[in-house]
Amino acid sequence: MILGIFSIDNGKVNTMTEYRYQTIKDGKKSNDETILQELLFEKPELFPVKQITETTDQWIPLAREVDTTGGATGRHGILDILATDDSGNIYIVECKLRYNTGDMKSIRGQITDYASAFFREVKNSNDNGWKWFKDSIDNNTSIDGTLEDILDNAKVPSDETIESMKRSLKENRIILVFAVDVMTAGLWDAIDWHNNAVNTEHNYPCFAIEVRRYREKENNEKIFVEVQTYPYDLTELVQKKSQSRGHFQHNAETFQKQFEKSNLSEQQIQIFNHARKQLEEIADVFVYSRPGSESSTAALMPRFQSIYEGRRSPFTLDSNGMMVVQFEMLHDYIGNKGSGKPTLQSEIFKNSLSKIPEIKKQFEKKPQQGQRITNFRLEPEIWLPVYKEIFKALEEIL
Repeated sequence: MILGIFSIDNGKVNTMTEYRYQTIKDGKKSNDETILQELLFEKPELFPVKQITETTDQWIPLAREVDTTGGATGRHGILDILATDDSGNIYIVECKLRYNTGDMKSIRGQITDYASAFFREVKNSNDNGWKWFKDSIDNNTSIDGTLEDILDNAKVPSDETIESMKRSLKENRIILVFAVDVMTAGLWDAIDWHNNAVNTEHNYPCFAIEVRRYREKENNEKIFVEVQTYPYDLTELVQKKSQSRGHFQHNAETFQKQFEKSNLSEQQIQIFNHARKQLEEIADVFVYSRPGSESSTAALMPRFQSIYEGRRSPFTLDSNGMMVVQFEMLHDYIGNKGSGKPTLQSEIFKNSLSKIPEIKKQFEKKPQQGQRITNFRLEPEIWLPVYKEIFKALEEIL
């Protein structure tokens, strides 16, 4: 989670403000995805190609607003950016803004629909779709020249790169990318679902890149750009996929089944359900525990957009009624290594919880063997009577 972007000029600290992708017409601001599209197309150095492929050095945009309706399919739409790299990989890039994203299911369907256009052209032609692909670039008005001219201008060997691109088409090796101004938990879930459903080692791996612009003040020509990826790189994508395939994943149904078999009293069950309902109203998304075995304890992990943009949960609720407070999930990680440094959020949350006498007693206890001092397990009889105070402390950091 980014708490602020600053510049230091001659010893003076200047606070940067987000420079959104907006146009002004008739005095009104409106979100404009073409600005993000143009930024990536005209400044390809911003694209984190090394994170996504690990074997290439240069990302090469080929065409914008590519019409996929004119081929044999006749039912696809306009894809935002078609690109390659110096290894001949093929990229489909869909640009979306936070207020224009809509339903993630439809967005995921949109980008995979473009990929299926490629698949159909490969399937229905004698040249694996190459003529259709090349014509889509040569006849596109977003850039001057032919495919060969673009590769020559990028100073890559055109013949060798074209042969690699032909192989990518033949083998359906298409990299799908969502380019957004803000990544959300819903987008991460959509990407994880996609990557676990397909053979991402060869076909259609999916990434998101977040591209945010900042500037010191209005009308300042100097623009700062921050870029993040999800998954972080190709290695993390493969690890996520292998973990998901190798373990059982709990969901709302398995959580409820375990909860009904818990040893909680009727009164505790009633309070737990009240707490869960209130949590549903303030959480942006629920994740039901990390992958494990079917017999492992299911856990409900509420995530909030204002806490590392929905990537971490400040606490979990186990199906046996236990609450696990996770201060380290609010810590600042560098490269996802170590336990991270405490942040203002983690300190405020801990101090607020410490004002609740029942919770403070638990914090003052000596940690059990194997228990992290940044994580605290609270029995149902401890946290359920004071859940409203706990949620009030949570709201302070939201």
